Amino acid sequence: MQIDRLRGKTLDELFDAILSLKTREECYRFFDDIATMGEIQSLSQRFQVAKMLMNGSTYSNIEKKRMLQLPPFHAFAVVLIMEAMDTNSRLNV
Repeated sequence: MQIDRLRGKTLDELFDAILSLKTREECYRFFDDIATMGEIQSLSQRFQVAKMLMNGSTYSNIEKKRMLQLPPFHAFAVVLIMEAMDTNSRLNV
């Protein structure tokens, strides 16, 4: 995985902080503090693309809809995102 190059205490602490968030409002405050609006928007757009890919859309179809310029996306990341969405929907988050 590409992220293996970043593994370490600093990234572990970031992930632990994210995992500790309990409410959507805590998420809003947390990401407002640590990321720019552009970074948050970019993550949100990539998440929407992952959902579309999991629902059968192709990069070509998504690009035709002119939603965004797409960087390569790893299937593993898409699966993890969709699993998280499924867990959240079961928890009514």
